[in-house]
Amino acid sequence: PSPKLWKPRSDATSNRSIPDTHPPVTGNLKILLGMSTTDQPTPPAPTRQPAPIRRGADCGILFGAWFTAMFLSYIYASQWPALALLTMFMVLAVPFMLYRLLKKEYRACGPSLQVTSMWIQGIVMISGGALICALVALAYFRWIDPGYIVRQLHQVITMYHSTADPSLAEFARVAQGLIDNGAVPRASTWVVSMWLFTVASGSLLSGLMAVLVRASSAIRASRSSNSSPSQR
Repeated sequence: PSPKLWKPRSDATSNRSIPDTHPPVTGNLKILLGMSTTDQPTPPAPTRQPAPIRRGADCGILFGAWFTAMFLSYIYASQWPALALLTMFMVLAVPFMLYRLLKKEYRACGPSLQVTSMWIQGIVMISGGALICALVALAYFRWIDPGYIVRQLHQVITMYHSTADPSLAEFARVAQGLIDNGAVPRASTWVVSMWLFTVASGSLLSGLMAVLVRASSAIRASRSSNSSPSQR
């Protein structure tokens, strides 16, 4: 006879399910473990826009190169007269450069960018660029051509005596007094004065360009909103 094979018991206890003794993961426990409390994916965090000082400092290098080229063009204009026209062109191009950079920043950030933010950014651009140019000018006046300032004063005096122009009389008198008394300002004084003048004028120009950028964008947005129903 064939041997009997052993079979497990098929009573009710064999089909009994083993209860789950682990506690459910509650919402607070999920937060503690760093788990998502919902089944939906977590939305990405909004990108934080850099501060206007940081954005202005990045563009200040461009203005530094522009102002430095403008300074060197003005210095050597006495030797090459064509550089005088180039210097004038570079001075007139500064407002357009500032407008385009602020306009580009406004398009990147959107309508949330305020006029004050663009104004601060423009001031930092001009101030940083003027600072770079001031350092180059200080190095030029101190080590490359130390007698440049005195030579310019002598040129004003010579021009007055040769032309007898009444408008140059006061300048010639002041220049002669500075030379005779040995009170010609140092190169650092001229450079600081030039930097302060550039910062002051750049502050006014930045405020004007910021208002123009905001106004032009608002006008363009209103025109596009008015033209969209007519196209439909």
